[in-house]
Amino acid sequence: MQIGDTAFGQLARTLTRGRFFPHLETVSGGPVGNDKEDDASLEHGDSSKPAWLEWAAIWGSPSDTTPSSSASHIDGTRTSPSDDDPDSDNRVGWYGEADPANPQNWRSSQKTFVAGLICVYTFAVYLGSAIYTPSIYGVMQQFNVSYAAANLGLALFVFGYGAGAMVFSPLSEIASLGRNWIYIITFTIYLALSIGTAVAPNFGSLITLRLLAGFFGSPALATGGATLQDMYSILKLPYGIALWVAAASMGPALGPLTGYAVEVKTWRWPLWIQVWLCAPVLILMFFAMPETSAQNILYRRAKRLRAATQWKELRSHSEVEQQSLSLRKIVVESLVRPIQISILDPGTGFMNIYVSLVYAIYYSFFESFPLIYPPLYGFGLGATGLTFLSVVATTSLGAAGYMLYVYYYVEAKIRRTGELPSLESRLIPAIPASVLMPIGLFLFGWTSRESVHWIVGVIGVAIYSLGFYVFLQCVLLYINMMYPKYSASLLAANDFCRSSLATAFIMAGRPLFKNLGIGGGVSLIAGLACVCVPLLLLLYRFGAYLRSKSKFAGMSDASVPLASKA
Repeated sequence: MQIGDTAFGQLARTLTRGRFFPHLETVSGGPVGNDKEDDASLEHGDSSKPAWLEWAAIWGSPSDTTPSSSASHIDGTRTSPSDDDPDSDNRVGWYGEADPANPQNWRSSQKTFVAGLICVYTFAVYLGSAIYTPSIYGVMQQFNVSYAAANLGLALFVFGYGAGAMVFSPLSEIASLGRNWIYIITFTIYLALSIGTAVAPNFGSLITLRLLAGFFGSPALATGGATLQDMYSILKLPYGIALWVAAASMGPALGPLTGYAVEVKTWRWPLWIQVWLCAPVLILMFFAMPETSAQNILYRRAKRLRAATQWKELRSHSEVEQQSLSLRKIVVESLVRPIQISILDPGTGFMNIYVSLVYAIYYSFFESFPLIYPPLYGFGLGATGLTFLSVVATTSLGAAGYMLYVYYYVEAKIRRTGELPSLESRLIPAIPASVLMPIGLFLFGWTSRESVHWIVGVIGVAIYSLGFYVFLQCVLLYINMMYPKYSASLLAANDFCRSSLATAFIMAGRPLFKNLGIGGGVSLIAGLACVCVPLLLLLYRFGAYLRSKSKFAGMSDASVPLASKA
């Protein structure tokens, strides 16, 4: 991984016509023809020719171009030629198993840096949702609108990042686009919209900009998991997903802490804090975030090799696939197919519904807390925000516990047997987590009263948050591994489902809690969570059977041999 692989490096190379940050394929002294004499010299390993040209002559060697990672082993797509391809001599793949351009071969420190950057990016965008909540009463006063109207600033942002994910995440799976430039362009627009939100002169512009900001912040929330999958083998992927989900869970929880800024300054300050956080993250991503999509990396490599060798038949496998697809088929594969899977595949459909419910419950806390802690316990905006630290604490605890479970149980078993467990085994931690969630809700709902110390209700929220994190982690990993080819799009579909229901809960939460009371309202949604527990057990028991009957499944129930490299 080099700076030339970042957005800055690619832009500088384009503007200078290759003088800055040149690739290996473009520094050999000019194009090389593809006549018989050249072919003969390449086949005999002529030492006067660059090594990359020798590789260009032997694309058809499966032993040299097969991806080395176990993640690639189960992927439904191919990024290198195979014996089954009659035109494999013209298929551009990796330069051997140790090709440094392959994200799976990056050093651990490089992978950790990129994963950390994705986590910070995701945290910054997710923070942007609930960071608005302390500003609601200020918006009501300045623009003379009702609470329900002012609350649209939160609801539409959440809906926006669900809707945007359905557009941008499937685009990241198109080889010619990749993931990195989608991140950079959309995050730049997101930052500009965040500035506009902070200075919005009227209520209409404020709400519109919040909706658009959520829309353009969406790639972090759905495509981040696919970026981690690009780098990590199936053995190490759970660790990356665990930290990414933790960042996504902590973001909204820390947003209400900006209530102190509202108390001291104005309601616009939380929105400026969002800008100050996102600006350095965007700069860091522009200069240091490399492309991770194997399809895009090989697509660009094939373009360079065609220019350098005049070998016009050279194509990456993804190019060949896209050339054979019409625009309609590309739309179907990138946009329609993931929706089709989410609706028609029973396991994926149930998971989308269940995740949507627990996610919506999580966002209902932003409606219930202002009805409890200020009137019952005399908390101010800042102190009410402090109660959300219980979410941060238990999310951290859950992440640490989950990673220990993976290391000492899952990974140890894989190393001992040399095989990957069935996909449903990834749901084991989700089962106790699904029980914890309604327990925490009932405790929170029925102890939030003046006669009971406020810490008891916060403990209930903490218990729910622990179960929520572990459950969400297991489900996102489950979806990611079930359909690797459509991982980004399926995560986007899941994001849209949970964001849509969360939007409804945000708008309906306050009337619900006022009409039924905190205890009654929370008990209602806790009861829905209870109903889903036995259904999760059924999925764990019969998930493999359901997948065996699905025409979409990209991974069989049989244990998959572990590739040589984790």
